[in-house]
Amino acid sequence: MTRILFSVLGVYILLLSVSCGPTPPTVLITTSQTETKVNLDAAITIGNHTWLPLNLEQGKPFGEPARPINHVLDILNILKAFEDAHPELETTGWFIEKEQRASGTMRNIFGIWVDHRPKQACICDCNCGPTPKLEKE
Repeated sequence: MTRILFSVLGVYILLLSVSCGPTPPTVLITTSQTETKVNLDAAITIGNHTWLPLNLEQGKPFGEPARPINHVLDILNILKAFEDAHPELETTGWFIEKEQRASGTMRNIFGIWVDHRPKQACICDCNCGPTPKLEKE
């Protein structure tokens, strides 16, 4: 009986130590019970693609399910912060990486993939700033 008890206790301690491992990287920092801020230090960019890790789990940070619809402002603020930090880049698309085991369920939002390209200067004489390059007629 004590062997079983110690075995169960050992497994419990092992699971607890695995779940209490290092915090995964995120660009979304919780500042209070209801507020977050964006810190792009965890972003990874290679070529024309950037990974913005979120690592939102079900119930964290504010008890909501990890569904994109429950984190609309966070996602849009992260994208805005990325675009503000990189005015030289034009965002061409983005995608939310999430875990969905069945219809209507969602456990994790892992992050956002952002596709971008360098902005090209306008070739007209209108001083309109960085825009996609226009072909001369």
